[in-house]
Amino acid sequence: FEEADASVAAIVSLYGIFDFVNRNLTRPDWRVIPVAVMKATPAEEPELYRLASPIDHVRQEMPPMLVVHGSIDSLVPPQESRAFVEAAERVGGRVEYFEVPGAQHAFDAVNSPRTRAVVGVVTRLLEVTVGSPTPDLRG
Repeated sequence: FEEADASVAAIVSLYGIFDFVNRNLTRPDWRVIPVAVMKATPAEEPELYRLASPIDHVRQEMPPMLVVHGSIDSLVPPQESRAFVEAAERVGGRVEYFEVPGAQHAFDAVNSPRTRAVVGVVTRLLEVTVGSPTPDLRG
């Protein structure tokens, strides 16, 4: 294990939160984040929220990334992902955005044509980025 390359080769984000500070007011203020996740409010620990926000860590040399979001996501609106993608593109990051028409949050929770299409897109990206998986059958 010590000799294994653990560097990140690619990132896939499905309907994620990219700005915990919520600077663009793209989503409502959820009480669960300060209570269950951060253990503090943004007013109490603004630096913690900034450190947890991927949008504050975009850089040109970040691993290639695919961002997938449903167009009618009412839990985490797609504007959250769009703002992240725009920020990554501004610094020259390798990022692709795929907005799933008519899809709600967690659209992939059920097997559907929409889910299979997204799995196909993700699989193709990973094959291009890191190569085809080769299972280790030695157990």
